[in-house]
Amino acid sequence: PPRCMALLAVVSRVRAAAAHGARGARAQRAMGGGLSRRVATFAASGSFRPDSPTLYSDADADDSSFLASKTALVTGPTSGLGAALVRSWATLPQAQRPRRCVLVARNADKARETASALEAAGIEAATYICDLSAPVEVLRTAKEIAAAEPVLDICCLNAGAWLVDPAPVLDADGLEAHYRLNFLHMVCFVQELTPLLARSAKASGGESRICVHGSYTGMYFSKGELDIDNLKTSDPARYKLAGNIEGSFPYSQTKLAQHVWCKAMAGKLPEGVTINVACPGSVPDTSLPAWATFKQLSGFLWPVLQFMTGARSSDEGVQPLAHLCGAAAMTGVSGTFLDWGHTTKQLQKNEPAPLEQYPTQRKAAPTTSDDAAVERLFAETSAVINELRAHHGLESAPAIEE
Repeated sequence: PPRCMALLAVVSRVRAAAAHGARGARAQRAMGGGLSRRVATFAASGSFRPDSPTLYSDADADDSSFLASKTALVTGPTSGLGAALVRSWATLPQAQRPRRCVLVARNADKARETASALEAAGIEAATYICDLSAPVEVLRTAKEIAAAEPVLDICCLNAGAWLVDPAPVLDADGLEAHYRLNFLHMVCFVQELTPLLARSAKASGGESRICVHGSYTGMYFSKGELDIDNLKTSDPARYKLAGNIEGSFPYSQTKLAQHVWCKAMAGKLPEGVTINVACPGSVPDTSLPAWATFKQLSGFLWPVLQFMTGARSSDEGVQPLAHLCGAAAMTGVSGTFLDWGHTTKQLQKNEPAPLEQYPTQRKAAPTTSDDAAVERLFAETSAVINELRAHHGLESAPAIEE
């Protein structure tokens, strides 16, 4: 979350003061030092102008007209932000709802419950059970979907986690958990489903969309610098990069990797298919294990932490992703980052920015700005997946016509 490192340092100072019998007022003064609040917005239509803020009109920001009668896939739809997304679709006016939702989830019971709620709202639902942290299983499931679903207009890659294991967790293929879930699951679905998305766009005479749930932490914790050499396994020495919190480095790195890879992919997609990334801000009511850790560490200052991070509910935080999926304003837009702020609870409904830019920080990520690094990550990720396919006896990736 934003300013967590500063807050955790404050927590330490406050606790130390309390241990020495300091008065509560003294703790409050320490807590307030240097924590000015700011809201930074800017435009990202046409040429990028970080110092000339442009906000959507409410009508454009909240529009969902593209979603009407579409088929949309969502990973991680049974809890947190994914559940909020499909819940929002079920409450749209009937004429604006999608026709069909393809739900990819790990828990079969929760998937059936989510499907039943959608069907009660008049939306067809199909469920595919898959451990999204297991790349081989993801590849098999994505291939199954590509064969079974005749149409796919929206591919919403939402699933992800900030894990707090005491050290990096590697699978039998030597791949770290955040890398597998936050990053590879996205790449696997895009590889397998892009041909179906392209066919659907051509048949409809419109477009298909790949919508990715990202995070500002790639800039906030990793400073926009991707350690490609250690991305697959994570660097144990930097595992607690931010605020001495387990998993903070690989989480922020894999979220940054989303931007880098999507920038490369945006230039390789076939006509009629777009790819964009959205940030939810700070959303403590999700099931991310890191939030429980922050709550424990902050103790009685937990309400302060929520205020300082601009904490939002899942229903609020999912709105940027919902915009990518459903807004007519996103038609023809590809290779962008939608950041509606993360330093205040109130959404700052900016137009999208180039993927290398982080609107609230008004900074460009060095790695995402480096074309050679962008292509290197893309090539090395393809090699990882090709090796998985070969080792586990899977078919090669389907051909994608640019």
